[in-house]
Amino acid sequence: MKSHWANTWLTAALTLSVEWGSLNAPPFPPFLTTKAPERPFRTGVTRYYDFVISRAKIAPDGYVKGSILVNSQFPGPPLEANWGDEIVIKIFNNITAPAEGTSIHFHGIRNQGTPWYDGVPGVSQCPIAPGATFTYRFLADAYGTTWYHSHYAAQYTAGVFGPLIIYGPKHQPYDIDVGPIMIGDHYHSDYVDVVKNVTARTNDFNTYVPKSDNSLINGMNPFNCSLDVFGGICGSNAPTAKFRFKRGKTHRLRLINVGAAAFVKFSIDEHKLQVISNDLVPLEPYEVDFVPLSVGQRVDVLISARNNTNNALWMRSTISMNCSAARMQDARAVVLYDNANEEAIPHSVQSAAVIEANDKLTLCKNDDLKKTVPYFPVPERKFGV
Repeated sequence: MKSHWANTWLTAALTLSVEWGSLNAPPFPPFLTTKAPERPFRTGVTRYYDFVISRAKIAPDGYVKGSILVNSQFPGPPLEANWGDEIVIKIFNNITAPAEGTSIHFHGIRNQGTPWYDGVPGVSQCPIAPGATFTYRFLADAYGTTWYHSHYAAQYTAGVFGPLIIYGPKHQPYDIDVGPIMIGDHYHSDYVDVVKNVTARTNDFNTYVPKSDNSLINGMNPFNCSLDVFGGICGSNAPTAKFRFKRGKTHRLRLINVGAAAFVKFSIDEHKLQVISNDLVPLEPYEVDFVPLSVGQRVDVLISARNNTNNALWMRSTISMNCSAARMQDARAVVLYDNANEEAIPHSVQSAAVIEANDKLTLCKNDDLKKTVPYFPVPERKFGV
């Protein structure tokens, strides 16, 4: 065990030389370093957000489809706070033609003492009725990368989701926070029809395991219109996501699988990834060629930008066809180094390790738990019977 580890993860976090995110959190008073509270120090800051949820037509990959959006954005707008802030989100349900209920769940937030704000209709609340408002109020009681999404039926797959970033102590140094990278499968048909197929009484595999139509990175990835099976409106001018890297700098990427069903593998050509966090838990860093993510999972990685690499590279999110069904397996985004031309087209090649993993039936799984060691270990608690 490292000498700087204290009795709990929070004490350890506070006694390290910590750095915070972009929201300028107040420093912890010194007395908090002597005893770890059960919950984070309250900053006294409240972050207010207003969401309007409504129907829209979108074509993020070039194919026009009906959707349900937060504030007319796809993906939805980010929620940001510091660890210990209070977050207040006012929801207005403007879903019409047809009308539909909704709710918002904040993935990974414990809501200790405020379970009625967990956003699960039929469990912690009634659905927010069309034309009604509901306000969520909770403590940012964990830090790291997560997301919010509708928990009404499978509504989030229509577009009701977005990133939730809670800034807290760093346990690994890096230079640039690239921000959230939301990856996952994408369906051109209405989510209600997808659910009907999944729950249908049939022996037809292609019905109860419907194929996704595309795979997206931050809501983008041009669709191959020749693969369309619905006869809809499809264009070839959809954008590709782009990211800037600086040579010699270390970048933090916040990966979130926001898809409906697909297991994916994330990679960047010619680069190793250093995993530093899983699902709001800081980890002892370990190096991999690719990161596997199932639906809802979040993984933070560090990328050290190299000095001897191409100016333009492919970032990839690959659907594992051994455990998912898809018409388009690969989503690609462009990584541009420093002053590379904005329109540069990468010619990099996917790593052999990722190609090999996609061909193995046994690799539809996460990293071995032996690798995922909490950086700040939580002591065992014994409870009397």
